[in-house]
Amino acid sequence: MKEITLIKVDDGLKPQTETAKQILNQYSNGEVVAVSIPNAKPRSLQQLNLYFALCEFVANNIDDTNYNTKDKVNEQCKIHLRHIDTWYYYINEKTGEKTLNIKTKSISFAELDHLTACNYFDDAFKYFAELLNVELDELILNCKAQMVVEKFKGELV
Repeated sequence: MKEITLIKVDDGLKPQTETAKQILNQYSNGEVVAVSIPNAKPRSLQQLNLYFALCEFVANNIDDTNYNTKDKVNEQCKIHLRHIDTWYYYINEKTGEKTLNIKTKSISFAELDHLTACNYFDDAFKYFAELLNVELDELILNCKAQMVVEKFKGELV
């Protein structure tokens, strides 16, 4: 395998050197070329932990039964941000009442790449700030402070 250096241009890659150009010219237009990106950013556990800490923070600081647990906040956020896998109506044959059933998508490491996750979490954090009617920076600062307290809770005397 030969290693070459490419430059990111708009939504593509361009050879940086004449040698790289010659190597790429060995392939036909439209032919698939596998490229390894050694420093692609992995998902962040720290970011995911902050998200769930914010879900807990919102649940503890809002007076709404639709948001009173971490899991409810997580699901409501995914619905608000349209992170939805499927939805369908169930119609009760006896009463004719319609119920909307929504299955949200996962935000697991396996399901979201780094960039998609970053965009999702940025939007989620803004949504949480709106729910609590506070500035985003203030919300994150308070939540991180709470995370530190929780981390050392058993060790503090």
